[in-house]
Amino acid sequence: CCFRARGRSVRSASLAMAARQPALGSAKYGCSAALQSDGTVKASAQFQDDGSCCSCNCCVPDELRARTFAHAYDNRMVRNYPIAPFGCCTSQICIQDMVSTFFFDKPPFRSGPCSPPCCCIPAVCCGPPVIFSYKPMCCCVDLSGVCGMQVKFAPANYFGCRSFCCLGPPCYNHCSIPLLNGLKDADSFVSQLAVQHAQYTAQHGIPEGEAAIFEFVESNILLPGVELGGHRAAPRQLAMSQHVPSAPRA
Repeated sequence: CCFRARGRSVRSASLAMAARQPALGSAKYGCSAALQSDGTVKASAQFQDDGSCCSCNCCVPDELRARTFAHAYDNRMVRNYPIAPFGCCTSQICIQDMVSTFFFDKPPFRSGPCSPPCCCIPAVCCGPPVIFSYKPMCCCVDLSGVCGMQVKFAPANYFGCRSFCCLGPPCYNHCSIPLLNGLKDADSFVSQLAVQHAQYTAQHGIPEGEAAIFEFVESNILLPGVELGGHRAAPRQLAMSQHVPSAPRA
């Protein structure tokens, strides 16, 4: 009787403990307001034509081109730069997708945190991050028809400072990294990104000083070490700023 009563008490305690614990399927995953989207592609990047000498067409299978994309949504940018390990001899099953997703409330579309121990503070001391189209030039000759344009990211705009005081490309160009390569018209894609990003930041209340800005950059290399160029804001972003209310500052 003692053993039976003890068994019943242990069973009752186990049932009571299980009742207090949440069910495995009750946790709400993927329901963050920052991730919600209508799932519609708002803009797609156009990649350089096959005539480009920098695209290594003889080594690129058609299936790799068909799987290469960059899409802008209302809350993120998604890109895929697949890899063909055996060049033009790579079969479809061997192509490896390299998909990356960049949400608008995280870098590179928003300032990242400072270094520890201040990692809970946004790193905005040098200005907001920059997403910009980049057009390569040499001796005033536009090279984008040969090697394509880029979409690049810089962690800050350094308050608009230029490489040679009032001349040269913006300083942030020297510490930028490419997000997209080989585009036919990077300006158009950046403009569409600016529109979606402006709507997203206004809707979700991202502080204006932390949100990325969008610009067009031209870099004209005259001689080794001598570089001219300029930058301007994406016109779509300027139009949106007149209609979309700015987010509250931090």
